[in-house]
Amino acid sequence: MLFPYAAAYREPIYTLLDKELDCVFHFCSNTDTSLKQMNYSVLKDCRFDISEKVIRGQWRVFNGISKIGFKKNDVIICPGNIRYLSIWRLLLHNRIIKRYRIILWSHGAYGRESKLQYFLKKIFYRLSDHVFLYGNYAKDLFIKHHILDQNKMTVVWNSLDYDRQIIYRSKECNNIIREHFNNEFPTILFIGRLTYEKKLDMLVEALHRLALRNEFYNCVFIGKGEAEDSIIQTSNSYCMKDRIWLYGSCYNDEEMFPLIKNADICVSPGNVGLTAIHVMTYGIPVISHDDYTHQGPEFEAIKEGVTGSFFKNDSIESLVECISNWLKNRPSKDVVSENCYRVIDNCYNPHAQVNIIKNALCLL
Repeated sequence: MLFPYAAAYREPIYTLLDKELDCVFHFCSNTDTSLKQMNYSVLKDCRFDISEKVIRGQWRVFNGISKIGFKKNDVIICPGNIRYLSIWRLLLHNRIIKRYRIILWSHGAYGRESKLQYFLKKIFYRLSDHVFLYGNYAKDLFIKHHILDQNKMTVVWNSLDYDRQIIYRSKECNNIIREHFNNEFPTILFIGRLTYEKKLDMLVEALHRLALRNEFYNCVFIGKGEAEDSIIQTSNSYCMKDRIWLYGSCYNDEEMFPLIKNADICVSPGNVGLTAIHVMTYGIPVISHDDYTHQGPEFEAIKEGVTGSFFKNDSIESLVECISNWLKNRPSKDVVSENCYRVIDNCYNPHAQVNIIKNALCLL
């Protein structure tokens, strides 16, 4: 496993891979990232023997790869990012002198690439032996643009701390949301960094328009970020501060679980990623926009009318109708929760991922 770093959310999947397979992990000693990283000490063989160097913009090289003794390894799994020049070099070298099998683990394609970008991706990914992708959307794009054959790709999904979270799933908890708001209104939830790209003012505006139709909702924002002041100003301007709860940052599932479990739906007006997996693990459906080219791969967990819904991107009117229709016409909460559990339990968890990866390795 050769990666610049491992974000904290990857700890469960990397730990399970380490347990199930004979893995050696190579990471950069100097990666500059604001993301919280995993506890590397849980890995049996973890080495910080490469270093990252930014060439220009997002183009990077990893010094020290040539000194790593890969001869003992059957497979190298590394990031499938075309801006990582050292991965290009590794792929080309392995094409000339075939020593091992290289798998690229990647988002793959978004659907908004230029012809040049698709051309570069076609060359890059075809140099590998196999590609792991986060979803079927990217796989379908690869097939559509003739980048790779179907048998050269495996969808391995994504996951969070599933084993810990399902312990809380079945627990009873106090309805602290109702206690906070002191009303019976349905509750909308957002979890994540409060950034402008998440378009959270749209959600406040939508709640205001719903209130004008005598449809009242509470809204809880879990997270901190640059857009916090804007949310406060917008909610104050609409006299809605008594129905908006800026909870702040929270990384503890034991603390967060009662907030998620007692919400009615999670709404992400901008792109949705692992937030969808987090709340659906607890049985909460998700609403997000329908422009898949600007979505995280986890949008595929949202099944229209089953585990959530999509509104027309950037349309407040569509968001208003989507929220209203879902909360008025949805199946029972128990049915929706079971639908969400099924998607997570079948795909979006480390155990499903490791089984898929092991099967793919057997076929290489």
